[in-house]
Order: sequence, then C-alpha cells, then structure tokens
Amino acid sequence: MACGLLLVLGIGFGVFNFIRKQKQRQRDREWEEKVGGVGALTVEELSFGSDDRTMDALDVPAGAYGRLTVLASDDESMVNQPFDLISERTTLGKGG
Repeated sequence: MACGLLLVLGIGFGVFNFIRKQKQRQRDREWEEKVGGVGALTVEELSFGSDDRTMDALDVPAGAYGRLTVLASDDESMVNQPFDLISERTTLGKGG
C-alpha cells in the first residue's frame, strides 16, 4: 500500500516537474525572441567609448548620492539619460 502511494507520488512529481520545465523553456524562448530577436542591438552597438565612463566626465550635483545612466533601452531617447539619486531610498521601474 505504501509502496503504491510512493509510486503515485513519484510519478505525479515527475509529471509536475516536466510541465514546469516545458513552461520555463517556452518563457525562455519568448524572452530570447523579444530581447535577442530581429532588430535587437548588437554588443558593438551597445558599446561606448572609454571616454564616456571616466570619472571626470560625471557632473553629479552636490548632495546627490550618485547617478544612474541608461546604457541601453528599447526607447532610444532614454539612452545616456542620467538619473540622480537624491534620496537615501530610491525606487526603480515604471512605478518608481
């Protein structure tokens, strides 16, 4: 009786794991199509010259904790857009 229950649980776990991996593969394929598909920027297009990353090129305002700069975006107008961190707690994203 216990052996049969363990067998059923083992098969159920195997099926669950198989379905979960299939969903993960599908999600990974969709991600790859959107991020690395036709029209996606290449590494060379995302690369910036070393002059853009030097500390003397940064003009962080006094009192700011730092600055975040957009290096790549699907919205080309956002590339190189700086965001100054002016409070101790910073929220990123659309809701930020």
